[in-house]
Amino acid sequence: MNQHLPPSEHLKKGLGFLKTLGFSGPDAEIEKSALLGEVLCLKFSSTRYDRLLAIRHSPGDDQAASALNVLVSRPSTQDSFLLDHWAKQYGAAQTLIGQAQIKSSDDEVSFVRAFCRELESLCKGEFNAILTGKVWPSVEYDWGGYK
Repeated sequence: MNQHLPPSEHLKKGLGFLKTLGFSGPDAEIEKSALLGEVLCLKFSSTRYDRLLAIRHSPGDDQAASALNVLVSRPSTQDSFLLDHWAKQYGAAQTLIGQAQIKSSDDEVSFVRAFCRELESLCKGEFNAILTGKVWPSVEYDWGGYK
């Protein structure tokens, strides 16, 4: 990958493996949030597996860390969970998927590329049965300090 591309282009390229797993996309849109500013959302879907992945990237600045998160949905039942909550609940909390953010002073392109490599490994490994519709896990929402 060309290091001079913006992080969003590295993200799109790095998620290309999802097509080999039967997903179409990405459908890209910019979401505006009062809290996060502009957030890139890439959506990959599979009607065959009844799965939708919404991968959001909010670039960091002096005030906030860069963040990536993955919302996994089952459209037919409107069930969903955040991948980092699954990772924490099922023992992958120390991975980039489990933490999914960096301080803005870190190298964002390297973070995005590493995140994509880790997500690919996870999707081809222990997360594959969920991704391909064989199982749907029970994932508790991690409220952090808000509950």
